[in-house]
Amino acid sequence: MSKVYDLHNELIRQAKREPQKLTDSDLPNLWILTPTLAAQTLTGFGAITEIEVWGSGVYLLPALQKTAIIVIHQLPVTPATLWLRLLGKGNVQARAIEEVAALPTDSPYRGNALDLFSDLRAILSSKPDIETEERELIMQLSPLYLEQIRSAEQRGMEQGERELIIRLLTKRMGNLSSSVLDQIQLLPVAKLEELGSALLDFQGMEDLTMWLASNS
Repeated sequence: MSKVYDLHNELIRQAKREPQKLTDSDLPNLWILTPTLAAQTLTGFGAITEIEVWGSGVYLLPALQKTAIIVIHQLPVTPATLWLRLLGKGNVQARAIEEVAALPTDSPYRGNALDLFSDLRAILSSKPDIETEERELIMQLSPLYLEQIRSAEQRGMEQGERELIIRLLTKRMGNLSSSVLDQIQLLPVAKLEELGSALLDFQGMEDLTMWLASNS
């Protein structure tokens, strides 16, 4: 907590030097994340809850401290808390990982989370002494890690096929416009394969333009 006070003091000094008006609301709050925390510890900090405002699991310290504590294992299981629950432990974290795995495959949130999972798995696997809980986490992350590898390989093959078709078209018709290149980049794999066959019959740019217009 001393770091937030150091930051407050620095901002106050900066405001005096400039000079500029600095109100209490301009000073940042400190948010502490913890998987669990004993009730007596929260009481000792003077923490209170405002469930109607923040929901369960969020505790506010006295106003002058400008600090809040998020007890991850007390958070409600909702999409809004998913990313925080991934920072939990045991069953809470395991359930959050299952929720990420169940997201649609084209969800950007899923892709970002899987990238982070891959990094986490690599970090845990490189540790010389792995605890039981960490070993269980590695086992849960392994299928998602393999999925990321397969997905990356598939993207690599698709991009290679796309680049080959662009090279063939360029040889037959000269440099392609940025508009045409953008349309080719957006083609799904099935259409890309159709273009690879169709380009053999193209006589000029007009044929390519017409094909893209009817298949994009």
